[in-house]
Amino acid sequence: MISQEKALALKEAGLQWEPKPGDWYSYPEGKPCLVAFQSTISEYIQVTNTTDESFPNTRLMTISELLKEKTVWLPRLDQLLAEIEKLGWEYSVGLWSERTHQRYECVVVKSNKRLVFFGETPKDAVTDALLWILKNDDKTPEGR
Repeated sequence: MISQEKALALKEAGLQWEPKPGDWYSYPEGKPCLVAFQSTISEYIQVTNTTDESFPNTRLMTISELLKEKTVWLPRLDQLLAEIEKLGWEYSVGLWSERTHQRYECVVVKSNKRLVFFGETPKDAVTDALLWILKNDDKTPEGR
């Protein structure tokens, strides 16, 4: 799961969230919560608030209600990569080693532009790449 700080930065940069079963989200000052599954009533989803681990609070709410609350999406690695692809970028993620240190890299490519981002985890590197794309891609000639 990415950090709350990076999730907020992605949201502020324009990352849109369409809640789906299995998504994690949080409130600005809270612990992560889970969109558990869609109910049989199509416009409702079941959400689980895990702030009290001894007694999780599960309730039904509409997607629009969930998005109106001050929620922050905590995308998984596969969701971050899907967002990069949606914006027209190709990517590769791998381990990068120096003599004394290992870290992960995410290489993103679009047209003639190739950028490399490093992080302590694959999610960190990919999050930084997506954040750059959201903030800068439309400012380049080959952008969106």
